[in-house]
Amino acid sequence: MLAGGATDDALEVAAAANCLRGGGHACGGCSSCVKMREGNHPDVTVFSCVGAKVEQIRGLCADALILPNESRYKIYILNDAHELSPICQNALLKVLEEPPASVVFILTAARADNLLPTVRSRLFRRNLGSARALKQGEISAKILSAYDGRDELNLLLYVLACDKMDREEFSGLIGELRQGLLERRNIKAVTRLGELQQSLERNTGIGQVCGAVAVILSDFDAEELY
Repeated sequence: MLAGGATDDALEVAAAANCLRGGGHACGGCSSCVKMREGNHPDVTVFSCVGAKVEQIRGLCADALILPNESRYKIYILNDAHELSPICQNALLKVLEEPPASVVFILTAARADNLLPTVRSRLFRRNLGSARALKQGEISAKILSAYDGRDELNLLLYVLACDKMDREEFSGLIGELRQGLLERRNIKAVTRLGELQQSLERNTGIGQVCGAVAVILSDFDAEELY
């Protein structure tokens, strides 16, 4: 769940999750990103919860059982989820308890406390705006924690939150990630992040480097431990 009613942030996360370049950051140029920008992606549904009927929610849950048309994830963005009636929220519970592996539900809520406790307990609550407000050391700790837990979606969220950093701050963040990975004895990732630091000094765009950082850290199966 993205607290704060952050619809644009939800779309940004959805675009990054299904980007064909798999860089943890929407490239803006692949067919998936183009469809997101044009608002016609077949695997991303944006649904307004204001005045929603229980039949509509049940329809979304049934549709979630169908495999994605063309993307890695079938993503449902439920805007203003705090407006759902209790009966609608209860209709969501089953799919939130046991979501298919290829399905992601993103709920935006300006008043998250209006959601039933049973619903809130099945959600990961995140605020991209709050993530961007974290200090450099705090966000590097969040990224490393997601790395340790093989938590790709949280890894994506916190890497996305780096896109507003200035060049010097982002270089410092990469340095902290390198130190953390050195302590975890992942020498390959340390080396690759070092190369990224050098490219950043050559004025490579921060968005491009964000994507590369996500690729390196989410390549869990390619670790080289010494």
